[in-house]
Formats: sequence, C-alpha cells, structure tokens
Amino acid sequence: MVNILASRYDPSRRSYAISSSFRYRRVKKAPTPIANLSYALGGGLGGDHDLVYFSKWDDCRTYWLTSYYLTMDGRLDRELTEESSCWLEVSLPVVALVSRPPDRFLDKMGRPDLAGLLGEIHDNMRITSLHEHFLGNVRLGYTVSTSRGSRRELFWQVKYARSSMPYSKTIDILTHAVGVQFYF
Repeated sequence: MVNILASRYDPSRRSYAISSSFRYRRVKKAPTPIANLSYALGGGLGGDHDLVYFSKWDDCRTYWLTSYYLTMDGRLDRELTEESSCWLEVSLPVVALVSRPPDRFLDKMGRPDLAGLLGEIHDNMRITSLHEHFLGNVRLGYTVSTSRGSRRELFWQVKYARSSMPYSKTIDILTHAVGVQFYF
C-alpha cells in the first residue's frame, strides 16, 4: 500500500508512506461441544514494514518501523450454512526483531537508492517482545464456498502497532483495511 501525503500548508511538498506485510500461520482445529462453532489455535511467522519518506519537508529524511516476528494465532468459525461462515482471527506476536531510526536522527539517508533504503530500514535490529513492541492484528470475515472447491472471503482488518524501543521515539500505527481474498 502506498499513500501520497501532502502538507496542508504547502501542497507542493509531496511525501510517501509505504506499508507492506506478510504472514504465514499454522493453526489446528480443536474440538468444541457447540454445533456449527469451531476454533483453531497455533502460531505463525510474519513481517511488517512501515516507511514514511518526506521529500522536501524534512531534509529528505526517512522514518520507519520494520519488524519480523513469531505469533500466537487463533481463529473462531461459526458455520451459517453449508456454503458460508463467519469468522474472527486474532494474531499477537510474542517475540519480534524490530528496527527503528535512532532518537536523534539528524542526518539524511546516506544512499537514497533501493540498496541504501533496504540497508537503512534494517539498521538497529533488536530482539524484543510485547513490553517494547506490541502488534495486535484482528480480522473479522465472511466466507462463501462454491461447489467446485473454491471460496471467497470478505474481511475487515484492524492492526495496532506500538513500538517503544530504548534508542528511538515511541510510534503508534493504527491501520484499518477491507479486503477480498479468492481461493481456488
């Protein structure tokens, strides 16, 4: 996701915000005594990159939050019909590898090319946990299956990240997303 930001005081000053993420999770269904209701528990791997670049506004500086993590995951499914269900997924990282710019980030990027950018956003990597890096991810969705084995999911997702590394300023990021996934 790329957002083009403009200063409300000077619209000619363009800045960019780029967010990307990946997830892999493995959950196993557990038995439940309630009909049409199931839940699954497990874990996963993931990563998030949030990057903001101020082109003229801030002497060409780039600020970021990069994290790679191990998660605890859960999913609750409620079957509505044979072809449809609604569900709730929750993911919470317990161990993370996090990079943030230093608190006194007084210099601009040394190399403004792609290799320099990838190097910058992986500086100051530190292993941490929930006390310094909290990332809650919740998805609420609806699934429809077809007779040919494919399915479609419509979902709403909210992600809240709070990172307070000792060498950097605290950052809060709240993201809402609506999406559709197709499985064949």
